Amino acid sequence: MGVVIRQSVKGAVATYMGAFIGFLNTLFLATRFLRPEEIGLQRILIEAATLLAGLSQLGVNQVGVRYFPYFKTEDNRHKGFFWYLCLLPVLGIAFFGFLYFLLQQPLDRYFAAESALFTDYYFWVFPLTVFMVYLTVFETYGNVLMRITVPKLVREVGLRVFTAAAIVVYGMGYVSLNGFVVLLTLAYALACIVDLIYALWLCPPRGGLHPLADIPRPLRRDIASYSFFLMLGSLANLLVLRMDVFMVSAKMGLEFTAIYSIAYYMAVIIEMPSRSTGTMSMPLIAEAYKQGDRAKLSELYRKVALNQFLVASFVFLVLWLNIRNVYALMPNGAYYAQGIGVVLLIALGKVIESVSMVSGLMLNYSPYYRYSLPFILLLGGLTIATNLWLIPRMGVSGAALATLITVVVYAVAILSFVGIKIRIHPFSSGMWKVAAVVGLFCGLHALWPAMGHPVLDAAARTAVLGGGALAAVCILKVSDEFNGLLKEILNRIRRLGGRR
Repeated sequence: MGVVIRQSVKGAVATYMGAFIGFLNTLFLATRFLRPEEIGLQRILIEAATLLAGLSQLGVNQVGVRYFPYFKTEDNRHKGFFWYLCLLPVLGIAFFGFLYFLLQQPLDRYFAAESALFTDYYFWVFPLTVFMVYLTVFETYGNVLMRITVPKLVREVGLRVFTAAAIVVYGMGYVSLNGFVVLLTLAYALACIVDLIYALWLCPPRGGLHPLADIPRPLRRDIASYSFFLMLGSLANLLVLRMDVFMVSAKMGLEFTAIYSIAYYMAVIIEMPSRSTGTMSMPLIAEAYKQGDRAKLSELYRKVALNQFLVASFVFLVLWLNIRNVYALMPNGAYYAQGIGVVLLIALGKVIESVSMVSGLMLNYSPYYRYSLPFILLLGGLTIATNLWLIPRMGVSGAALATLITVVVYAVAILSFVGIKIRIHPFSSGMWKVAAVVGLFCGLHALWPAMGHPVLDAAARTAVLGGGALAAVCILKVSDEFNGLLKEILNRIRRLGGRR
């Protein structure tokens, strides 16, 4: 776990640097310089491109991680692995890009009533999609080589800095709305180029594309089958993750998309550390499956799940302690505060996902990966049904509740299946301790009276309640890795203080 912890910490630092910039972008710059419908347009363009990219990449991330051990060589040539990664999504981009433009008229009719502005910028989803796909390709190459920090910095920090600049430039009147959309697209193009340069510097691919004959035929068939199932699974999975935004836009309008997206962004901060830990765990899980090491799999499962749940729960606590203060400080915060219920429901879902995500990795890299498809297809149908039912009745909170329901159902299903088929589970006494601590301090938060100015109130709640929860987790020795990391951080601070 040493390399996982080190790279995860570096990745988490990059992620939270980006989260801070994104926090300023979304909650202060966007609400200051963009109208609600423009915030909604920005969000739906990114979400639509993310959905299309998720399908077009044909599972390149998981395919690359799963099969890299079969390509890896001591001379770092890796049998043309880099070029295969680059070629895999080409067919997906061509097919799904054609399908996207083929469906333009029915999609225009679906969004025209409440979100006509999106139809005006329909074309820009495609170039965004291409850049997103290859951003993932180059990140995957760094991932399999156990180097995620620079790609994380590019995605989490670089993209957000460029987005901040685009918002300010548009808000100050230097470019039109068309120019703003172009700048957003160029941000992803630039990030893609930087990641490509880093990938080629990290481990330059030697020689051209190796002939397919170098890959055994059974392995080629397995890769094709795995990629096909991932593509089908991605369709339903991405619908689960994105359908709420699309349906809010179509049924309620881009203004409500802005309310929902800002609330969703605050909640999604919870999952950011899990991305780093999960990303770094994937190659180790794939290697353990290849070696048939069940003991190592079980240890990885429990440790990764515990640490992800611990960090996600702590971030949830700090977020909920300060949610009203954030809205109070936000420009036009009274308008966007309609999304407080959304924050709570989505945040609870993200805490649950911190565990179920590890279960999904265990299933996707196992011989039972095909069984993930019926789970995700079921959830795709459940997502559509619950959104159709709840949005007309509860508005944006209904969309968030629909998401929480699908997350809970998926978590129960995937945890049960992995437990029965693979005979491993993620639960430990540490998880129950974390849940008890967070529950206790949420209760204390409810009893805490408001202290006037939002900054003063936030500082007091975070220091006393957040600090108390952190101290309790350390005293209870929930996680050796977490305690060791805190100890290392404190030692470095002391050393820096001593030098001064």
